Amino acid sequence: MKKVLFLNGSISTRKNSFSSIVTQEIIDEYRRLNPDDEIIEYDLNKTHTGAIVHAHNLAEYYNQVDSDFWIDLLAKVDKIIITSSEINFSVSPVVKNFIDSITVPKKTFVYNRDSSINNPSQGLLNHLSVLIVTSRGSHESAYTWAATGEWLKNIWLFLGVPNVQHIDIHGTDLAENKNLSSQEIKNKYKDEIGKVLKEF
Repeated sequence: MKKVLFLNGSISTRKNSFSSIVTQEIIDEYRRLNPDDEIIEYDLNKTHTGAIVHAHNLAEYYNQVDSDFWIDLLAKVDKIIITSSEINFSVSPVVKNFIDSITVPKKTFVYNRDSSINNPSQGLLNHLSVLIVTSRGSHESAYTWAATGEWLKNIWLFLGVPNVQHIDIHGTDLAENKNLSSQEIKNKYKDEIGKVLKEF
């Protein structure tokens, strides 16, 4: 039995939102394929809004966000599903705060002594597989410089995760998608979900 940590970093409060429907379909399909696995769910909107790291709280920040709890939890699970809305061309603030809370030297990564430009650090989370689900209102090919999903993918690779998958939900605000039914939304991403879950 595998343990899967589901981290909701979407800031949408609508359960019938485009991204929520796709994310729920991912979880439902994962459960269907892996009925014996345990899924542990946390809403980052509830766990990572109390403090952000800044110049005046460096000494207290990691205690304020329960950094050790989250790092210990990462050590106990086998897989992570993490979702993020794209906010102002970046990951949602709660996802950024979560990343800040777990990216800790000597706990989730170490700097190599030789400081090689080609291999400056070593990630310590090499037991994990991660599935990233990002959502944006604009077209897939718009604002490619934002690359929210790629940034988040590279963070996990930096932390040593060998298997990082990504589903990009895009165009949620476009006219052609506005009136899609829940089933039509599921059908739109069905093949991609199936393909990614085989690798995850």
